Amino acid sequence: MKLNEKFINSFFLLVEMNATRITTCFRRAINKYAFWISANNYCLFCKQYSRINLPHGTLLTISKRYLKDGVPAKGLRVNAVCPICGSYDRERFLNYILENYSTIFSENYHILHVAPEKNIKDKFDGKNPNYITGDIQFGKANQIVDLTDMKSQFDDNFFDYIICSHVLQDIVNEENALNEIKRVLKNDGFLILSIPICFQMSKTLENNNLTFPIERLIYFGNRNHVRMYGNDYLKRLNDFGFTVQQFQANKILSHDKILQNRFIAGDIVMFCKIN
Repeated sequence: MKLNEKFINSFFLLVEMNATRITTCFRRAINKYAFWISANNYCLFCKQYSRINLPHGTLLTISKRYLKDGVPAKGLRVNAVCPICGSYDRERFLNYILENYSTIFSENYHILHVAPEKNIKDKFDGKNPNYITGDIQFGKANQIVDLTDMKSQFDDNFFDYIICSHVLQDIVNEENALNEIKRVLKNDGFLILSIPICFQMSKTLENNNLTFPIERLIYFGNRNHVRMYGNDYLKRLNDFGFTVQQFQANKILSHDKILQNRFIAGDIVMFCKIN
């Protein structure tokens, strides 16, 4: 990496970090002191209301692909994080789907939770002895798990559920990851999947040659992503051997319910079963 690239990357991260910090402090002050603002934001985890949520996401994200068409990539979400317990919008919607459309919390299923969301993880910890968390990075889960190669860790047909929310877009070898998931998943088990989808794109955008964070940020809208899923996401999953049932927030919930819980209107959680 060239010196000027390191400087640009460091400068950008510094600006983004400070801008997010200032916004967060401002919103926390509003929650504490702005008594004239109604507390209408509800959190499914801590069961409390807040006046205004905290921001989350990337501050400046305009994809190179979209720029010519004037379509901005999703970036900073200003009402994403519960100021009381710290739950995220995507995490709350995932929890809503798990609670209302599965029995995952009621039985001691064999579960692999990849890159586990903290508040959902807390609902399993100490209650289900068959619940395993995994992450590619040390210290972020119970086990280091590389989704592209789990042969030394887990037997075939082992898990009833694999929860994988906003992970697949960071994995270069998507085919290996999905094949390994199919191997360790029981025939009647479910991959519970969520991915970032750009509905303005007909085809998923990939470029494995982009390794510099700024390049990925410009091209995909996130410095860790290696692809941006388009409207072909269902076909891709079908081609990999999955039948998909999807739950989209604005198709199963009212506008008022989405607003109250601060869900993302277009957020989708998929229950994927092996064909």
